[in-house]
Amino acid sequence: RVDLFLSVHYNAYIDPKIRGTETYFFTSRSRRLAERLHKKMSARLKLPDRGVRRMMFYTVHHSRVPSVLIEPLYITNPEDARHLAQANFHQKLAWDIVEALKSYFRLKG
Repeated sequence: RVDLFLSVHYNAYIDPKIRGTETYFFTSRSRRLAERLHKKMSARLKLPDRGVRRMMFYTVHHSRVPSVLIEPLYITNPEDARHLAQANFHQKLAWDIVEALKSYFRLKG
């Protein structure tokens, strides 16, 4: 009996020029959660916004609750990867996730 499923990944791609923040969902009930998380995360990271996308990834497709996969940055891009070396990067990211979740649950009622 969970309220939602959130998966945090770091993206990678063969072309190191690709960079930015992406968020994925599948079901319509997950869209609002995805949009809130993405907006909060994108505002803080100030990386290229690659958008909120509907994809049939296993983690978001097979969940019975609202589910979102966030990809804050590309570890294969040197500019994005520099964020990982910052001492407080993960703390800021976690704070953004918490704030987005609080906002989501307030709106949900």
